[in-house]
Amino acid sequence: MSPYIVLGIIMVLLAALGASSKWSNICFAISFLVLTLFLTLRFGQGTDWLSYNYIFACAPDVVDFGSYFYTKGVHAELGWKVLNNIWKALGFGYVELSVALSLVDMALLGRFVRRYSPNGSLSLLLAFPVVYLVYFFSVMRQGLVIAVFLGIMIDLLREGRAVRYCLLIALLCSIHSIAIVLAVPLIATRLSFRSLSGVLGVSVVFGVAVAPFLGAILPTALATYSGGTFSPVAVLYRVVMASLIYMMHFSVKNSAEKKDGSDAPSLLLKVYIVGLALYSICMGNDLIASRLAAPLLALEIAIIPILASQGASKLVMPLMLSVLLMVGVMTVKNISSFVDQGPYYSYVTVWNYPYITIFNQSDIYLYCNNRYLPYLRIGG
Repeated sequence: MSPYIVLGIIMVLLAALGASSKWSNICFAISFLVLTLFLTLRFGQGTDWLSYNYIFACAPDVVDFGSYFYTKGVHAELGWKVLNNIWKALGFGYVELSVALSLVDMALLGRFVRRYSPNGSLSLLLAFPVVYLVYFFSVMRQGLVIAVFLGIMIDLLREGRAVRYCLLIALLCSIHSIAIVLAVPLIATRLSFRSLSGVLGVSVVFGVAVAPFLGAILPTALATYSGGTFSPVAVLYRVVMASLIYMMHFSVKNSAEKKDGSDAPSLLLKVYIVGLALYSICMGNDLIASRLAAPLLALEIAIIPILASQGASKLVMPLMLSVLLMVGVMTVKNISSFVDQGPYYSYVTVWNYPYITIFNQSDIYLYCNNRYLPYLRIGG
């Protein structure tokens, strides 16, 4: 069985055990440590790790802003290129960069979970199929955007530090331009839930209407993702998760804000609804929808534990079972994407997908036939 499937099962068990206040902290600590090691020690895993290695390989050995690396011939935003160039000029390799970014991602994720979630191990389980496997593991630039948003920018948003928040948006846009969507919560958090629900309804109608020909009306800035298609599984996942959150929210007699004296649950819900609206508008193209909305939708990893702890009494058990089912479905779907986009040899499947580490780097040639393999520096 694939180590990824085994890891998912371990996360489920720890989340179940962590529901008890007696075991909550230790289960979170174990979950966090296991996920951090699994992420940090990986090599060549996911859909984009090897292509990011190619970008690093193109960087000059000295800082040279006039080199080919800084032209459109190498696809990446300026900030990411500068980071790669400086890192390489300092004498470090791409593996070390991957390790460093993994530690940053997990540190920021852990900070967010500790601050906002009453059940840390459940939050990490919810993060596992999308935030962790897709963004931290694979789409590393956007993973960094999500990590900074969760670990730093949510606090700034709550505290009304708009200038610092906007400065971070500008910085993150130099890593990946998708970060511009983080400006939307500045407006959305000032709206009422009724207004946001109306926006979501209009967005769903619009998204359904344009889904058949979304590719033809894509702006040039999103041309990179024109190969995306409608994904029934991904849309189902979003529908189920959103439905669960709405059901849990309305099953609580008193609002979370009144119960704990904090504005955090209300703010997280508002930002999440905006993420759903963005996703709905672009649902005809799963790549665009997921990339645009991912940072905002990632808030569900705290929202669900918050609502579960606030009372949704009779609903908790069936809702949690539904959550576990959807987490399993998305985990299998995303590992399947790893296999398909590798591309891996035909004998590699979701169920035996290998976990290759920095300690057995050469094993990647046994499974994978990626066009970027020639740019690897095994052992370096």
